[in-house]
Amino acid sequence: TGFALAIGFGAMLVLAYKLGVLASFYNYEPTVADEGVVRRLKHSWVGPACFALAVAILSAWTLTIPSIFTASVLVLAIGDASATAIGMLYGRDHYLIFGTRRSLEGNVALWVVGSLLCAGALSGTGPKGFVVALLFGFLLCLMETISPFGLANFTLPLTMAAVLRSLWG
Repeated sequence: TGFALAIGFGAMLVLAYKLGVLASFYNYEPTVADEGVVRRLKHSWVGPACFALAVAILSAWTLTIPSIFTASVLVLAIGDASATAIGMLYGRDHYLIFGTRRSLEGNVALWVVGSLLCAGALSGTGPKGFVVALLFGFLLCLMETISPFGLANFTLPLTMAAVLRSLWG
């Protein structure tokens, strides 16, 4: 089901591009980003495309362990969304990395949510699982930080799945 939904979402995204339905996704006009960074291409379509691809891969890769699929999608749906919301609302300490504006407050939000999701997936492993969850939450935070232009929609869920599969045994 997840694979079919991901392929369907990806097909709708391509169709919308071809028909010009979602013009805001495909704005090729030059824009000036914060702090003088100029982008020649608006990359907002990359995030949804990466999400569709990640869900398709996760559906096949985690077929026998649905809790890994769930945690991997939730880290994006809740973790990345909370990082964006907290960063936009409360972000005071901003920095640019690969032309993308980030905030330390958004990073902390993703670290907390990613750690909690990992701890939930590793429940029953005791204190060692909690320490692993904190470290893993930090790894997710780093992955999101270095993933520009919506690529975090691919790197976050696949990183979560890779680490949880390696811990699952």
